[in-house]
Amino acid sequence: MYLKHIRMLVLLLMTALVAPMSLADSPGARTIANILYNFNHFPAEAAQKSLLRIAEDPGSSEGEKVLAQALARTEHKVKSEDAAALEKLLENDSTSEQIRTLTRILLQLNHKPSDEDMATIKVML
Repeated sequence: MYLKHIRMLVLLLMTALVAPMSLADSPGARTIANILYNFNHFPAEAAQKSLLRIAEDPGSSEGEKVLAQALARTEHKVKSEDAAALEKLLENDSTSEQIRTLTRILLQLNHKPSDEDMATIKVML
């Protein structure tokens, strides 16, 4: 019986040591997730500047650029002209799962992320 508990403890410790600290792909995706987590009606000025830096960074993925641009322009809901670009991200097979998740959250956004979306984002941080 004790051996079973010890095995479980060892398994939990190994999982904690091996698991990544953040599930976001990159610093850009982590920044976007953080801004979405704190989003309330529109991004703060500092957040907009961070998003525009991501959008202009040659090291950012195409998905990060599209998502950052759309989030920077979002007021209460994503703008219709950005929604089409975000939908294309979801259709693109090369888009990472984290960017897909953040894109879905942004497309569903209404003033702020839902409680369920907040829980999803928190895992990425």
